[in-house]
Amino acid sequence: MLELGYFPTIDAIKSALHSLNLKFVMQLSNGKRRSLAEIFSFEVIRVEDQKIFAGPSLEQLLRNDLFATYLLDAAEFSLLKFKSDFDLSDYCDGFKRESKYSREDVFRILGWEQNPNALNVGGYVVSRDGSNCPIFLNYHKEETISDSTKYEDRFQDPKTLIYMSKSKRTLQSPDVASIAAQASNNIRIPIFVKKSNDEGLSFYFLGDGKADPAKFEESRMPIEGGESVSVVKMSLELSKSVSPSLFKYLTAPPD
Repeated sequence: MLELGYFPTIDAIKSALHSLNLKFVMQLSNGKRRSLAEIFSFEVIRVEDQKIFAGPSLEQLLRNDLFATYLLDAAEFSLLKFKSDFDLSDYCDGFKRESKYSREDVFRILGWEQNPNALNVGGYVVSRDGSNCPIFLNYHKEETISDSTKYEDRFQDPKTLIYMSKSKRTLQSPDVASIAAQASNNIRIPIFVKKSNDEGLSFYFLGDGKADPAKFEESRMPIEGGESVSVVKMSLELSKSVSPSLFKYLTAPPD
């Protein structure tokens, strides 16, 4: 991809090799979450002396001429597709602005070792090493969801997002504090938004967010039974304004 001005980092290459070896995707096996590589004893590729070779699993498959033909065709198509819609000005460390990604895509591209359990993610999650915190926003909430998840997330304008923390959080909560301290800890905050759950499992990547801790505000959110829980309103500025067409689409009420 050098002709496009894209130079993958060593970390990006290591992450890609990790995914190719099926160590990222997890599933239950004997009551425990394990990688596909561990469950099925796959070794698709191997690295020796900074050189990449086919692993025994791939070598065996390549003996099948039909498989080899399909694999080459898929690789060539992927390269053509990438080149056809790649624009360096809209490329942001692995993601293309206003393109769609699943949660699994996001964690894989961010270099997480394993795809996390969705129940542990919710709307956002800080990585173990504190290097990134992807945010997933379902803009129009369903009326049937519980009061404790009816967050009042909204665009303040095409470049600014008001985003609510998880419930029972304060300014001192570790996840909120980590986001607020972005200026010192350099945590990356990529933001992904979809119009509603009717849109499917993928989110539009809007860009990386910049936290404005001076505008973080503790608040209360009502829940069932007349009670309320603490929550933090966080102000995040995008690196680039959302295009007028996508902004209109996301903010307009669902059909």
